[in-house]
Amino acid sequence: MAPELWELKSPTVKTDLYALGCVAFELLNGTPPFTGDDAAVREAHLTRAEPDVPASNVVLRNLVARLLAKDPGQRPQDARAVLERLQRTAVPLSPVQEAIARGLGAHAAEREQETANEAAAKAAQEASDQQLLQAEADLAEIVDDALEVLQQFEPDIRVHRDHGGTEINITSADARVQIGLWLQGSYGVVAGDTMTLAGEVLIKNRRQGDFNAANLVYEQVGDRMAWQVYRFRSAMISPDKYTFGPYGRTHGLRHSDFFGRRGRYFMVHTAMHAWQKSVEPLTSDSLLELFREAVDLQPPDRRTGIWPSA
Repeated sequence: MAPELWELKSPTVKTDLYALGCVAFELLNGTPPFTGDDAAVREAHLTRAEPDVPASNVVLRNLVARLLAKDPGQRPQDARAVLERLQRTAVPLSPVQEAIARGLGAHAAEREQETANEAAAKAAQEASDQQLLQAEADLAEIVDDALEVLQQFEPDIRVHRDHGGTEINITSADARVQIGLWLQGSYGVVAGDTMTLAGEVLIKNRRQGDFNAANLVYEQVGDRMAWQVYRFRSAMISPDKYTFGPYGRTHGLRHSDFFGRRGRYFMVHTAMHAWQKSVEPLTSDSLLELFREAVDLQPPDRRTGIWPSA
């Protein structure tokens, strides 16, 4: 199946020419150009350049490669053009003609690789965008479930979404939980990381201003994606050297600390760090617990600067 068929576009004569290229490749090689299960074959036809055509005749090799072009515009015009080129395969080439044909074939292969790379990047971006939408929908559902419970005994509690949905505030007259999502692409990639989206949870009440209570991470858990609550606490380090949050109390990390100093790397690849990390699923119950924490939040001791334990 030609790439455009996998994308559910209408077939044309160029679609048939691609199929002819697949048949020709298998006749020459003994196997189809791409193999595997349906998912692997689909991805290959969409995003991988065709393998080298095993033909000693350079005109035939260039023709089959052109039939297998990802872009229909790069394939021959019609079946007649294919037949004409096939007839030329029987005509011996001079050394100069052979060299030119090989060079043009190399240029075509480079162009096809660029097309395949662009298709792979587009597919990856589409998958990422889809996952991002799923993350936002899952979070909205958890927030709405928590709000429904809260309004059963406090009808004035509201949810406000700002900045295109990247900030969610759950507020009452005296307390607030603010979820701030960090824009995708504002952090680097860590090998082995499945994270799609992350952010911080700020809590406050009439006695105490914003306190970073936790981080939220949308990542793979088992065989599916899910929101997780990350909390951090000081590890084996003296209070005067701990700069990530209040010493001896659970807290979240700022964006600069979450990703800086290889922070995210140490979360994905367990290693010693100045903090210890705890993780739990984000559910309506855990969101209610964060709101309870906001209501009960006490300021640090004025004399010692120590925050009450969470």
